[in-house]
Amino acid sequence: MSEGTAVTNESDVFGRHLLEAQDAIASLTVEGRRNAANALRRAAERLAKQIIATGRTQAGTPTRVSEVGDKILGELIPDVLGFALGNDERGRWTLWKSCLNPGAHDDDVPPPQTLKTVLGDIKKLKKNHEKHWSGGLLK
Repeated sequence: MSEGTAVTNESDVFGRHLLEAQDAIASLTVEGRRNAANALRRAAERLAKQIIATGRTQAGTPTRVSEVGDKILGELIPDVLGFALGNDERGRWTLWKSCLNPGAHDDDVPPPQTLKTVLGDIKKLKKNHEKHWSGGLLK
């Protein structure tokens, strides 16, 4: 790299997905934006699993993130909505599914501005949940 070495925390799965998305969002190609949509979908899935595991653990059923399963975003939404911090969050999960899932297939890929908005929303939601749960989100 001409700009130097980039240090990343390889144990932070969510963070790696966000970095991948950030790198691809500004792409001028459809394939680049498709990669961004896929990375954002994976980040949303990881965040959903972290929220579900944390919520279950806080409710008295200790759960690891890996125990939430190998579910895709659409399958995780019903469970994660039970731990939503507000109605606006519920709407975001549904919006993310409808705009990110088509980007993974042969359908239209979201424009860069939509991807940037989703990226910002995902970061904000994670921050809100980190503050909400005592001890933050499970990793």
